[in-house]
Amino acid sequence: MLVAGPFFTSAASQAAISYHIVINTASLAIAPNVTSAPFSLDFQLNSGDTLGNNTATLSNFTFGGGSASGSANSFGGASGDLGSSVSLTDTSPFNEFFQTFNAGSSIQFDLFLSQNLDAGLTPDVFTISLLNSSLFNITTNSTDGADTLMHLDLNSSTAGSTYGDMNFASGTGSYSAVAAVPEPSAAFLSLAACAVGVLRRRR
Repeated sequence: MLVAGPFFTSAASQAAISYHIVINTASLAIAPNVTSAPFSLDFQLNSGDTLGNNTATLSNFTFGGGSASGSANSFGGASGDLGSSVSLTDTSPFNEFFQTFNAGSSIQFDLFLSQNLDAGLTPDVFTISLLNSSLFNITTNSTDGADTLMHLDLNSSTAGSTYGDMNFASGTGSYSAVAAVPEPSAAFLSLAACAVGVLRRRR
């Protein structure tokens, strides 16, 4: 089960969204799925019509009794390590990071994703996937047709999203987005704006 709790922020120059991601990986650690190990956690931030205008930062990884393993693999504007943090920028059409992990009960991490819109019709796309030992996506019934756990098109101020179910040989788990809760800074700014509005009305 992947649960993404979104937290929204904005600034004059760009919009951004933060998620806390939880992926249930318990079924990967038992037969028959464990025979497909080692598994990899895969992130992609692929450019649409505009290069270099979006960034994804992932941090605070925990593995629920498992661990990150092996060496990180990165292409294009991707760098980092699951032991610390990962960054992707759409400096090329294809930007990918993946690294193997030992499956525990879950993988959890924080995602901060900018949401600058491309000038043309083709948006940037951010995806999260799990890979098997052959580096193929573990099958899902996601509607994007690419077996991703999360697929975000950066084509609006709220990042249009496509969600589906994770399918493993021993059963099916699901994932979804939960209600958005403003970050403390965003909530403070909202309260400050309300206070200014009240003062103006009083004047």
